[in-house]
Amino acid sequence: MYRPNHFKMNDTQLIQELVSDYPLGCLISSSENYLQTNYLPFLLEGGFLISHMAKANPQVEHLDGSFVVVTFQGPERYISPSWYKSAMQVPTWNYAVVEVRGRIEILGQPNEIEEILQKSVTQFEAMNNTAWKYNLPEKFRNELIKHIVGVKIHIEQIEGKFKLSQNRDSQDRESVKTELFQSSHSKDLAMLKLMKTLF
Repeated sequence: MYRPNHFKMNDTQLIQELVSDYPLGCLISSSENYLQTNYLPFLLEGGFLISHMAKANPQVEHLDGSFVVVTFQGPERYISPSWYKSAMQVPTWNYAVVEVRGRIEILGQPNEIEEILQKSVTQFEAMNNTAWKYNLPEKFRNELIKHIVGVKIHIEQIEGKFKLSQNRDSQDRESVKTELFQSSHSKDLAMLKLMKTLF
């Protein structure tokens, strides 16, 4: 990922928060010069990403032991030159992303899969302000996990790129924040909140 110095994000906490707040990651793998992608909800646990996917998914066939990339997309927004105070500017796009690289391990034991499902339900129900419990009947659960594999990515590299007008002067940055504040769109307010953490 191209990361000019202005936009490099090395704050571990902010990187982890983005993955936690935007957990739907794009899993990218390569097999015989062919790229495959799938979108999975991930949990970040220490030095690992964990998730699950359908056993019937063709991507599963070549994953175990492979080197993969997972990307996470945070807030993003088109920025109009009309928002700037200074003259002679051009449009741009502000965004925050995290890219994870590592070796993937496919987990097939029922207890491993159930542990991932339980952790996922607990975290995502809390994010959703709902209280559904993973307490399905045993027969139903056993049938369910026959069709699922666990995913565990051993993280070797994690990079953040937060392109949030850091290359503009303070007057322009404040002007962008003012425009975002006036918006009623939740994604604009998420962008504003992230910008406020930096300046």
